[in-house]
Amino acid sequence: MYGYTTPTDDSAHHRRESSWRLVAAAAAALLMLCFWASSPALAGSGVHRGLDGRAAVAPRGSGLLQLRGNTSAGISWDPLRAPCGSGLLQPRANTSAGIFWDPLRAPCGSPLLQPRGNTSAGPSKAQRRLEKVSFADVGEDPLATCNDGSPGFFYWAPAARPSRSWIVLLGYGGWCWDAASCALRPPDMTSSTVYADFVDADPGGIAAWTGFNRVFAPQCSSDAWMGDIGANESASGVNWRGARIMRAILRHLTRRRGLADGDTLVFGGLSAGARGAMVHLDTLKSEGLIPQGVKLLGYLDSPYYVEMPAFGNYSDIWHRVTTQTQQMAVSLRNDAILRGNGACTLPEAWQCGFGELRIPLLRTPHLLVASQYDWYGLFTAQAADLNASGSFPEPQCAYTAYAFHFAMVTRHGLQALRSAPHAGVYSSTCYNHAVSLWNPFTAETVGGVSRADALQLALTALDSNNNDMPFIVDTSCAGLGCGSGCVSRVNVSPSGGCHDDHALGVALFK
Repeated sequence: MYGYTTPTDDSAHHRRESSWRLVAAAAAALLMLCFWASSPALAGSGVHRGLDGRAAVAPRGSGLLQLRGNTSAGISWDPLRAPCGSGLLQPRANTSAGIFWDPLRAPCGSPLLQPRGNTSAGPSKAQRRLEKVSFADVGEDPLATCNDGSPGFFYWAPAARPSRSWIVLLGYGGWCWDAASCALRPPDMTSSTVYADFVDADPGGIAAWTGFNRVFAPQCSSDAWMGDIGANESASGVNWRGARIMRAILRHLTRRRGLADGDTLVFGGLSAGARGAMVHLDTLKSEGLIPQGVKLLGYLDSPYYVEMPAFGNYSDIWHRVTTQTQQMAVSLRNDAILRGNGACTLPEAWQCGFGELRIPLLRTPHLLVASQYDWYGLFTAQAADLNASGSFPEPQCAYTAYAFHFAMVTRHGLQALRSAPHAGVYSSTCYNHAVSLWNPFTAETVGGVSRADALQLALTALDSNNNDMPFIVDTSCAGLGCGSGCVSRVNVSPSGGCHDDHALGVALFK
C-alpha cells in the first residue's frame, strides 16, 4: 500500500450532503432526523481518464502527492427554485476554496443554490449535466419504487467521449425504521416526483469526471439501499425498496447502456449510499448484476459507523447509530441482503450493515473515505454542532473530550485496515461527512493528496491487478480540524477548567 500518514484532508462542514432535523421528544429533548437531503444538486470534476488534473506520484512512504492542472478557486452560484417541502442546505460562509454549510429548510419556491463554479480548467456545463431516468419510462422493475410508491430513478450522463469507464454512486439521506420516523422525512427523501429532469454536477466533485459514464441515484427509499420489502409486507406499513432500486439500475446499465466485460466500474456512494454500497459490493457479480469480466472498485465515502458509548443522556435511538442499525435489520427483515450470500458471516445480521464491523470483511478492492471527526457521527451522538464561531456549546470540555475519543476509535479502526488485502483508506481530521459530490473532493488534501488523487491511485492499482491500494491517514495531529489540508478552521479548545479533559483527549492518540 501507499504508506501515507501525513497532513490532512477533508473539508469544513459538509452539511450539504446531509441535512438534519431535530424533533421534540418526551422530555423536550431534541431528537435528530436521519438526514435532510439537499435538493438534487450534484458536484464534480477531478482527475483520471481524460481530465485536466494529473497526479505526480512520489516515492512510496514520502507522503507527497501534488495535483497539477485542474485546481479550483472560488465558487459562484446560480439560483434555482426549490420544490415545496424540499430539504435545502445554504452556505453560511464562503471560503477561498470551498463552502461552509448550514442545513436549513427550504420554504416553497425559495432559491436553491446550485454551484456554477470555476470552469476555466474543468468540463463544460453541458458535459456536467445529468438527466433523470425514471424506471417508468424505461420499463425497469415496477416494484423498484420509492417510499411513496413512485417509480425508482437515477441521474445519468455519458462520458464526454466514448468510454469503458463507469461511476455509479448511491445517494445519501439516512434512513427511518418505523412509520413514525418515516413520516418525518421530507418528499425529496421519499419520492421521485419532486426531482428535476436535469441536474448539473459541481465542477469540483466526482460527478463531473467526464471521462466516465456517470450515474448518481438519489435515495428515496429511506433504507440506506438495504431494503426490499413492500408496505403490505412490513410491520410498519412502509415500502422499503432501496436494494431493489440499486439492482434495477445495474441491470439497466448492462442491458441498455453497454456496461460489459473489460469495462471499469467504480461502484459506491455517500453516507447512507456508502453503507448500502458496502453491503452490496461483494455480491454484484455473484448475483449477476454486472458482467463477470467488469473490473470493479468500491468507493465508499463515509460509511464508517463506530460503536461509542452514549453521550450524556442521549441514549435513545435517534442518537445511537448502533441501535438504529439493529432496528433497521428488524424492520426490513433483510438478513439475506445484509449477509450477501455468505459474504458476511458475523454473528448477528445487523453487524453486516455496520461500517466498523463490515468494512474489514470486504473482498472487493475498494477505497474507504472516513473523517476521524465525522460530522454526522458526532452530530448524531451529541445532538450538537459547532456554532458559527467554530466551537462546541458549553460545557465545551464534555463535547470536546467525546469528539477526541470518537476520533481515536475511528483512527484505530482505520489503521487496522492496513493489513486488509484489498482496502484503500483516505482519512483526515476535518469536521465533515460525505463531500465527494462537491468541491472538497478535489480541493482538500491529506499530505497534499485529495480524494480525487486517492481514487486515481486506487484505479491505477486496479488496472495493474495488484493490491497496492492507497493508505492515506492523517496522524500528523490530534485535534478536530487540525490538519493543514482542512479548508475551514475550527476552535474546539475548551474553556474554563476543561484543560485536563482536553489533555486526556489528546493523550488518547499517543
